[in-house]
Amino acid sequence: MTPAENTPQRRGSWRGQSAKGQPRAGWQKYSKVLALLLGATLIIAITAAILVAPYYRWQTGFVMLVVDQYQLGTLNALPFSGQDKAAFADSLRHALGSKIGSDPVDLVGMRSADALRDQLGPQMRKLPLRNKDVLVAYVRGQSLVAPPDVTAEGATEAGRQEDGTRFIDTRAYDKGDIGGKACFVANDVRIRGPRPRELVPLRNIVAAIGSAAPRTTLVALDLGDLQWDPRLGVLANVVAKQLDADFASAQVDASYDNWIIGSNDLFEASLSYVPAQRTYFARALELALAGNADEAPWGNANRVVELDEIARYVEAWTGEWVRRTSGGRNRQRPVVWKLGKG
Repeated sequence: MTPAENTPQRRGSWRGQSAKGQPRAGWQKYSKVLALLLGATLIIAITAAILVAPYYRWQTGFVMLVVDQYQLGTLNALPFSGQDKAAFADSLRHALGSKIGSDPVDLVGMRSADALRDQLGPQMRKLPLRNKDVLVAYVRGQSLVAPPDVTAEGATEAGRQEDGTRFIDTRAYDKGDIGGKACFVANDVRIRGPRPRELVPLRNIVAAIGSAAPRTTLVALDLGDLQWDPRLGVLANVVAKQLDADFASAQVDASYDNWIIGSNDLFEASLSYVPAQRTYFARALELALAGNADEAPWGNANRVVELDEIARYVEAWTGEWVRRTSGGRNRQRPVVWKLGKG
């Protein structure tokens, strides 16, 4: 073969290598860069999701309002409050994630009558919670239905001027208008006269808590074990029955959905189990909020504890534990209300 015949063949071979080899090398280079960009984008997206997600999903806040001691010679507080509060803190520490903290908030300054009347609502509205969050409140203390006030006509009393004319109390609570209402006994109660002045309607307390920002609020009322005390006009525990009427009237100060679960029904009390040093209701509520209520047969195991699951669990667990430990002699059935509906 002559050199002239061989030259085009070499030239064609050279051109073929240029057309096929260089684009393949360029594509490999670009694919590596693209893979690095995609990887970096994915890392940024995951990091952003981890950091931003808490701001878009709902979180739960938990507050406690517990009267664990009354003045000497007045009333005995519901026992084992320290154990119940510690159990709530231990069980819920990793379940709470709102801006008010990962631990239950103890409203230690809200136990006196004046604080409950004047400061509780503003304090709740200051909590750094959002509309999408959920607020759970545990309220514990002795309760009773306030007897009528038989103060003599014309005498000076709270809610009246010296000439006997009634003035309008602009606060959320009217001290002179509590006769026949289910009331919370503040820690500064004094037994004097026909009726103590340190009584605050339970509805007003629930409304004050419900004035916080969250759209959904659950208030657990541990109503105490006061069943008979002639000094206070208490001959039976009828608080739960009265709450049916008190919670039925329309909401005023509270907003959105406010649910209440009470520790016991008519003629019952919030009982305690001495060997475990716990109250039945507090223990049942603790277990429910910790996740047990989401399990069968009370819940659907979707890793979200819902209100109806809490109600079913607390009612069943409290009632059965009381029945078993008392040999069937005692009975305690928690009750659920909705503020504005009863």
